[in-house]
Amino acid sequence: MASLLTPQKGIEESYTEGDYALLKKITVPVVRLDDVIPAGTEVGLLKLDVQGYEMEAFRGGTRVLR
Repeated sequence: MASLLTPQKGIEESYTEGDYALLKKITVPVVRLDDVIPAGTEVGLLKLDVQGYEMEAFRGGTRVLR
């Protein structure tokens, strides 16, 4: 799994022994939808795969989602 969010405390208890481990942390750029999609672009469909970060993504796309 991958996420921008810190794993919840105790999450490893939800997995079979040895099936969960935090292997590494990496820094990735985070940009707002409104900064990526040019003004005036009509968006008919938006697919997000942001692993639990949906509300933050929507907050960064107020112009696009209008």
